[in-house]
Amino acid sequence: MASLRRVLQEYSGKPLTTMGQTDSEDPHLGKKRPSGMTANAKQDLRRDLEAVKRDNHRYFLICVVMILVLFVASIAVIFTNLGKPGLIKIAMAGFGVSTAGLITMMVNLWRVKSITEILLLLAVNMGPESVQTVINILSKRL
Repeated sequence: MASLRRVLQEYSGKPLTTMGQTDSEDPHLGKKRPSGMTANAKQDLRRDLEAVKRDNHRYFLICVVMILVLFVASIAVIFTNLGKPGLIKIAMAGFGVSTAGLITMMVNLWRVKSITEILLLLAVNMGPESVQTVINILSKRL
């Protein structure tokens, strides 16, 4: 899984922390990108940002499907147990809490998606020094 935070840290020139992973799980751990962004580094950045974008899109769709499944399941529970208001109340509470958590996750994924798309555009249209400056600023904020 590609993480925007990991990509930004990698391209900002700061050392990455292990965050519980071994070197065999992630080849970029502990590596530093040389200061200054070359044309090859910009291409690598675009490739890594595209991977982040693909992963986030996939996770967003999974959240949407999970919300739909929860909704259908709660409707099924309601219609099959019309005479048991206690069970309906539990089902609706479970649906509400689960949906709130999924929507929070979707908002975070959307925020990362927006930042990733902006960085993709900047990597194509800006000079290497400007892209490096933006990456350094964003890596401090995430």
